[in-house]
Amino acid sequence: MALSSFPTNAPVQIQLDWIELKCLSDSFDCVIIEDIKSFIELQSDYQDEDISVEDEKSESTIDTILKELESRQKSLNSSYPFQIETGGNVISLTSKLEDMSVDQHVYLYCLIFSHVTNSPILTFKDAPTNAERDILQICSTIAAAGYVRGHSISFGFPRQDKTPYYAKAKKVLELLKEGRLRKEEEVNPLHSLSPKDAGIDIISWEESNDQMPGKKVYFSQVASGHNWKEKPVLHYIEIFKTYWLDQPILSRINDAMFIPFDMTDDVDNRYTAQQFIESELSKLGTIFYRRRIPAWFREGINFHQTKQGLVVERLNECHKITDYVGVKITELRAASVT
Repeated sequence: MALSSFPTNAPVQIQLDWIELKCLSDSFDCVIIEDIKSFIELQSDYQDEDISVEDEKSESTIDTILKELESRQKSLNSSYPFQIETGGNVISLTSKLEDMSVDQHVYLYCLIFSHVTNSPILTFKDAPTNAERDILQICSTIAAAGYVRGHSISFGFPRQDKTPYYAKAKKVLELLKEGRLRKEEEVNPLHSLSPKDAGIDIISWEESNDQMPGKKVYFSQVASGHNWKEKPVLHYIEIFKTYWLDQPILSRINDAMFIPFDMTDDVDNRYTAQQFIESELSKLGTIFYRRRIPAWFREGINFHQTKQGLVVERLNECHKITDYVGVKITELRAASVT
């Protein structure tokens, strides 16, 4: 696991990712901004016979990156683990890794996992394991609870409790107090023979005070790979409603997507991160990405502590997030000194 040279032609979001990873690779948990300028000026794209032009280009890049960092801070508040130190000369971690909150570790997991494959800034010796991918399912299940302020069931396969699809779906509907499954033998065999999770990874909902329909219900997909844009859950919701239920879920089911990535500008095609996310909403539903998941994860943890009887699965596995981050940072630092 090694960090490449500064990505001069990448979107600002990827450039900031590089700086965050550079902080993680440093034994003092920081990067001096003047050093960032040096990293930039080493790249041929920034070199110019006129030193003043070269300085102007690198300063402009740094200003854009710092604005992006401040934007991430504003989005995530205390869940964002980086800061610009007083005086504005250093970017650093907000605290030592071992002193960070779990939601900050969630951010670091998403940062690292965004770059485990096909990354312009980070190379990995080995492909990610299924267990490492499953950590995103843990983060997302808890974040979904925080978003709806309610129950959140980890429905994706393989399920930690080893429950078969039909039994798990039955448990969800009993908790939801809406809908009823067909008898298993009555389900169209094209859908019932080996459903695993049938494209649905998380089912979450806000409990209503009168237990009546009209709840905020979400069926979500969790996607850790770069093909996430091709995995809308809406189709699978229709399959569940059409082929598995003989009494409907009357509350409106919303669709959502959980991914570890940040939204990025596309320099070549000249659209911004905001324009991209706006264009994908109709296909993918609510998109929970790196600027959203850590803060909603924190809300999920906090709400569970105050709400008796709330079912939020995977809470007992938060240590896996911290363990992964610790191992990968150790590998990153080892590579930086070789």
